[in-house]
Amino acid sequence: MDTFMSRTAFNAPGDAHAERWKALVFIALAQLMVVLDTTIVNIALPSAQQDLGISDGDRQWVVCSAPCSPPPRSPCLP
Repeated sequence: MDTFMSRTAFNAPGDAHAERWKALVFIALAQLMVVLDTTIVNIALPSAQQDLGISDGDRQWVVCSAPCSPPPRSPCLP
C-alpha cells in the first residue's frame, strides 16, 4: 500500500507540468545562445574578413557554418 501511494505522489499531474516548463526554459536558453553566437560572428566578421583577406564567398561559409559548429569547452569542465 505504501508503494502505491509513493508512486501516485511521484506521478502527480503538477509534476509533469513543471517538467514541461523546465524543458521549455532549457530549449529557450539554448536557442538564445545560438542567436547570441550568430550575432557575435556577424559583428566581428567584417573586420576579420579584412584582416585575414578572405573573399565574400568564404565569408558566407563562415556565417552559415558558425551556428552548426560545436561550442568550445573549457579545460576545467569534464
